[in-house]
Amino acid sequence: MTQSNAAPHRAPWPDYRAVWRWHFYAGILCIPFVVVLALTGAIYLFRTEIEAALDAPYDRLATAAAPLPPQAQVAAALAWAPGSVLKSYELPRGPDAAARVLVSQGAEVTRVYVDPANGRVLKAVAEDDRLMRVLFRLHGELLMGDRGSYVVELAACWTIVMVLTGLFLWWP
Repeated sequence: MTQSNAAPHRAPWPDYRAVWRWHFYAGILCIPFVVVLALTGAIYLFRTEIEAALDAPYDRLATAAAPLPPQAQVAAALAWAPGSVLKSYELPRGPDAAARVLVSQGAEVTRVYVDPANGRVLKAVAEDDRLMRVLFRLHGELLMGDRGSYVVELAACWTIVMVLTGLFLWWP
């Protein structure tokens, strides 16, 4: 029996199977987040159009009278929410459109739609409950606050790992 003094053959680094494993696990970890972020981001691109469609019933009001001055519209919104303060006033989009008055009570901001002809409150919705705001929070923090933001960043880092390992595996 002869003994060889040759060094054992080592696999080149990085090992193809190890890189494939990293790529696979990175994909398993980050693909669900990438899909959610891609869908919510794609929907958010059409924010203006979606909000216009949601607000359409308040943009074509049957008004025969001259509109009230903005101060009266703001006063109607503040009367609807006692103890609130004016945050902002959005000009009506047309002569027959409702005014949007944002009022705040502490940290909560509410959007109040006011009929410009008679000062009647048509609708009120918390800013954080509006569809596009919820979608924005889903996209940026998965509706989990700071923890969700960290998860999104972690998924982004693993996506980079997946892309780099994918390039390595694909490279001839």
